[in-house]
Amino acid sequence: MTDAAMAIAERQADAGRCALFAWLPDGHPGVQGIVASRLVDRFARPAVCLSPHASEGELCSGSVRSVAGYSVSDGLTWIKQESGVLVAGGGHAMAGGVTLKRADLGRFEALFEQSVRSRLGGASFVSVIEHDGVLPCHALTGRLIDELATVEPFGQGFPRPVFLLQDVIAEGLRGLGKERLHLRLSLRQGGRRAEGVWFFARAGEEAAWPLREGGVYTLAVEPEVNWWLGQARVQARVLGVVLAEEASLGALRAGDGLLRGVGGLLR
Repeated sequence: MTDAAMAIAERQADAGRCALFAWLPDGHPGVQGIVASRLVDRFARPAVCLSPHASEGELCSGSVRSVAGYSVSDGLTWIKQESGVLVAGGGHAMAGGVTLKRADLGRFEALFEQSVRSRLGGASFVSVIEHDGVLPCHALTGRLIDELATVEPFGQGFPRPVFLLQDVIAEGLRGLGKERLHLRLSLRQGGRRAEGVWFFARAGEEAAWPLREGGVYTLAVEPEVNWWLGQARVQARVLGVVLAEEASLGALRAGDGLLRGVGGLLR
């Protein structure tokens, strides 16, 4: 579903759309939110993913995910007031769900685009990561994980801590999963090493890896524990490349292979 939605969204983004609309007739309603989130991560604009309703043949359902500046709740309220296409729909600022008749898909797509464009028209659609500072590799320890756990739970308005690992060398790169979309790697900084994993490091089997063996990078990461066969190991969940030895921030933009999912702007 993600591969199919990515292909649709790529064409829409290239065409200058402010909102992404993925109708997946063979999709499963249980994972629409995950797919919509992947589109937002990749293209930095609101997205909706829809597929046939689980029990009502003439209906379809979907999940909406958003970015800062566009409220899903406000947008769906406006669509309800503007037309009668929604059988049901609601949510909060960053996420929501909708149910509508299949016959109204085209009308809803147009209204969703109109709603988003009215709020985000002219935006640069660059993904931004807010981080909590620089972290050296040797500080990625179980003690750090325990300390971060004392301020849980994380969620809307209080996201998980994100740190920068500066000037780390990427080594031992290997693809994970059937389609090798995920990346397992080792990060070296001086004489210290840290294990890392990057889920959905590339959008598809034909896409290039965003890292190269031996390259030097500054990475945005979330510290976490990886449990495997009853053993706990601390690792860095890579969110994206902030800076690489091969390029400057001014030469990169969201959507490049190097910056997939992460923008060149940090605050």
